[in-house]
Amino acid sequence: MIKVQWPDKYYERQKRVALAYSTIMLCVGTAVIAFLLGYVVPQVATIFDQQHAALPASTRLVIRTSGLFTSHWLAFTLLLLATVAVVGGTLATPAGNRLYRYYLDEVVRPHIHEITTVLEPVMTLAMAAVIVFMMLAVLMPIFQLSQLME
Repeated sequence: MIKVQWPDKYYERQKRVALAYSTIMLCVGTAVIAFLLGYVVPQVATIFDQQHAALPASTRLVIRTSGLFTSHWLAFTLLLLATVAVVGGTLATPAGNRLYRYYLDEVVRPHIHEITTVLEPVMTLAMAAVIVFMMLAVLMPIFQLSQLME
């Protein structure tokens, strides 16, 4: 039997693609959750306030989390920008760059397949669970209100 040896560049590219996919999924999931908390939930919350409906604890939790998110959006944005600036500034120094290269070469690269194999499904399930929880917490009272109005 003939074995084909793939060049190391092929595997390096596959590893980078796997990490990029995970990063993109994390960003998209976070953007969806931020949109739900910042736009959809506050609009639905006003409907609940107008109806003076008794809400389940899960719905109250989502509405309070949304209220925290919308009332302190500037602080969350500044915290994110500060984190990016600190990480970028640290990586720009020679010591930070050496630490990054060491971590990437010695810790991440040898185990990239295992990391992405575990991380992708866990991250996808966690994001899906959060989105489903938020949607159910918001939709359950809507269905209850529609039944009361009939």
